[in-house]
Amino acid sequence: MQAVVKHHSAKFNDFFAWHFKPEPVWRKLYLMVMNERETFLRYPRKSFEWWLAHDDWTASTLQTRPKPLIQWRQCIFRDPANIKYADIPPISSLEYTWLFRRRNRSALQDLQLKRYLHDNTFLPSLTGGGSMIDDTWKLQNDCPGWVSNVLLERFSSLDAVLQRRFNKFAHTQSTSGWLDMTGPKLVIVRKITAKLGLTELWNSNGTLIGPTAYNKAETFVTQNQEQIRLSFGRSGETLKKLIFSWGGYKLKTHERVRKRLANECIDCQANVIDACLIKRLTRQRASANTRVDVSIRKVESPPWHLLRYPTDF
Repeated sequence: MQAVVKHHSAKFNDFFAWHFKPEPVWRKLYLMVMNERETFLRYPRKSFEWWLAHDDWTASTLQTRPKPLIQWRQCIFRDPANIKYADIPPISSLEYTWLFRRRNRSALQDLQLKRYLHDNTFLPSLTGGGSMIDDTWKLQNDCPGWVSNVLLERFSSLDAVLQRRFNKFAHTQSTSGWLDMTGPKLVIVRKITAKLGLTELWNSNGTLIGPTAYNKAETFVTQNQEQIRLSFGRSGETLKKLIFSWGGYKLKTHERVRKRLANECIDCQANVIDACLIKRLTRQRASANTRVDVSIRKVESPPWHLLRYPTDF
């Protein structure tokens, strides 16, 4: 401290010489502080213990038992109760409005709300019996995104989708308010439907698709990977993955044809006498054949023909 006071109270003739050339004591103190700082940064625990001992503090040397990072606990996993569609009591529209506004609903009341939505989304099956109801009930609970997408594809249009978001620049309560890509998705799916040679993708269950139409649709998906990535939020999409993620559509191989087409690029002249040369040209002709592998595919889709016309479009 005396060196600091002496340095700042000294009379000097040249300010710059005094400022840039400190006294040896001041320079020594500065280097000591910098060394102490670097030592603490490199060895923090040892420095802390040294200063505790310097100030006559005593540190306990009691070693505590290390705690395990993961504490395993055995528990029994049980499958959730699976209640069938027929066991859920139906409700009316007034009961649905009353239950929908309640915050402390029971599990049965939640299932009643789901059944009411299911009955207002799907038509009753007249030919399939209970199996169709079970399929639509599973679609409603397990794949609600497919249901909403196919409702847009079947009953809505691009103008209706854009009008729904018109003048709604403010963020809504939904988490995807800023990233509503329903319009571009609908445009891409309808273009793929046209490339496949179909008028309606939702009503194409059991339709056969030739290799030419399939190649056109696959080429469209390959050439528009950037637009598909921006719309669907995934990269590296293929045709089958794209239509399956949209509405559960599958393209199964119905018939596969494998054959070879001979390329007439090698002419064996009739005046060739050498037998070895004839065999070599024959092998070259066989290897020059083009292998053709084409498939006829069949569309498999959920029962989207049972969808009702929605009233909230």
